[in-house]
Amino acid sequence: MDCDVKFLNNAEEFYEPGQNVKIRVTLNVAKPEKINKIICMFHGYAKCKWYEERGVSPNVYIDVLRGRESYVDETFCLLSDSDGKQVELTTGEHNFDASYDLPSNIPTSFWCRNGQIKYKVRIVVDRSWKMNSNYDFPFTVIQPLNLNSEGLSLRHPIKEEKAKNFMLDFTSEKLYMSASIPFSGYVPGQSINVFLEVNNQSKTHVKEVKISLKKIVLMNSRKPKRNTKELVFSEGKVLTDSIPAQTSRSFERRIIVPSLPPNITNCETIKVLYQLRIKAMTSGFNRCPKIKIPITIGTVPFSNILASPSYMKLPPPTYEEALLEESLVDSSDGENTDQPNYPVFTFDNDQRPTT
Repeated sequence: MDCDVKFLNNAEEFYEPGQNVKIRVTLNVAKPEKINKIICMFHGYAKCKWYEERGVSPNVYIDVLRGRESYVDETFCLLSDSDGKQVELTTGEHNFDASYDLPSNIPTSFWCRNGQIKYKVRIVVDRSWKMNSNYDFPFTVIQPLNLNSEGLSLRHPIKEEKAKNFMLDFTSEKLYMSASIPFSGYVPGQSINVFLEVNNQSKTHVKEVKISLKKIVLMNSRKPKRNTKELVFSEGKVLTDSIPAQTSRSFERRIIVPSLPPNITNCETIKVLYQLRIKAMTSGFNRCPKIKIPITIGTVPFSNILASPSYMKLPPPTYEEALLEESLVDSSDGENTDQPNYPVFTFDNDQRPTT
């Protein structure tokens, strides 16, 4: 027996919270078969899992920390007998329709090494004397994050500065570094223009400055105890030239935002944030100075960018698979997991949004 699910009202298989999910279930039966019933389940949940050591060798113990919350849990019976008797599926194709209204404030689909926010349709063929057949069909939920509704602060330039004395530099001179971006709200496909000034008055050679976009995943466990784990993933980086001792350099670099989920803050188990990190790479035992700038990734760009002459013909976004960071096997339970698709815009160039 083969099973397939077609999402009737969205061929791309992505939805926003509050929308209706309408499906058609198709079973192809090779030979007549008696079953108890056919069930359709809509599931949505967030979960995480990681390991922590405690104790001192040789008495070291490993704790398994878990977090989970459910957002969608609805079951529909597609086929059954009113008297509880078995039903015979004849040879051929059998179609069943079902629909479900998603809750209005569920978080965006997400996957990483130790956790996921996942939505799926499960079809269960219930048998009496055989194991049940389960068929899973994931779909993507994207909680819209309109940058125009997130406050004026995202439209303003951000500038961060850092001064650093090096441990083995026996002078009083420092390395001064400042980084600025024209605004802090972006959508996938858009470029982040970074302006960097480095005044290296020290006697320490700076090999390069690394500018990277970081995705920060915060996972919260509930069992056996409450705890938080932070994972940091690099989603793109650029490098500068070297800055020799007692010289100054200015740089302008650009990072294109890849296919990424928007900031996720409405989930207690998994939160997703973004930062721009600028790190001056030095040699020896010196600690490399860093600058961190918070970034918001949304799903709708600033409206005045869309209205500007350069973007009057900005096409609708395409939906592209997120960057493959690791093997697509969820290490929390060995379940094969598809990377969600997220909206990606096509820009010719970037402009500063008006305040």
